[in-house]
Amino acid sequence: MLERTGDIDVGDSFGSVLTQITLILGLVALFRVFQVKRREILVVGAFEILALGVAIAVAVTGFTREKALLLIAMWPVFIYLIKRLTAKDMVREEKTKARKERHYLYHLVVAVAGYIGVGIGSIAVIQ
Repeated sequence: MLERTGDIDVGDSFGSVLTQITLILGLVALFRVFQVKRREILVVGAFEILALGVAIAVAVTGFTREKALLLIAMWPVFIYLIKRLTAKDMVREEKTKARKERHYLYHLVVAVAGYIGVGIGSIAVIQ
């Protein structure tokens, strides 16, 4: 009965990812949590568009194990390139501005609260 429902899975996955990206970008812009440099937006945005294009091309031509491995292998490559291209800005920023270190317990509490929020949100959506 559930055979050949791959299109629904692919559409659901792409929709979920695009929704998450736009939601986070909207919230960051709304609350002005931090400032992002134009270069960082261009670099990360270009890689996002490239990754989305490759994923759509793979979805249209059909998934194989090789193409799935290609998509999985692209992620660490993109992360490395993004880190390398934006590292100069990060080093310069750290030198000019002393960062306040937070206790690891703060990060643990924020992470747990985030997981709880995701769980509650998932239950609410399912209900």
